[in-house]
Amino acid sequence: GMELLTAVQFGIGVKALILNNDFQGMVKQWQTLFYDERYSGTEMVNPRFDAVAEAMNAKGLYCRTVADLPATIKEFIDYPGPVVLEVFVDKAEHVFPMVPAGGSLSDMILDHAPKESK
Repeated sequence: GMELLTAVQFGIGVKALILNNDFQGMVKQWQTLFYDERYSGTEMVNPRFDAVAEAMNAKGLYCRTVADLPATIKEFIDYPGPVVLEVFVDKAEHVFPMVPAGGSLSDMILDHAPKESK
């Protein structure tokens, strides 16, 4: 919050992209991949981050459909001042690549493909 207000105050054209799935996404991803989908404390009740940005006198954009994405991204990129784009994504979507806790880069997981049985 304070960082966005600073960008507004000094006219810094920072761009923030929020991928919102209404969950603590990385925690949910870990629970999916490593804890047999035993979800606990990951669902969120988020504000509309575009509205929060507007309340701070920054530009706020929101995109919920793939069809609207190209035009919204163009507006996001072209806007000269501070701007926040919130893109709502599917709740089951994951972020890859990722490295498991205690792992090295050679342990990197590139997708959520089922593991081969040994």
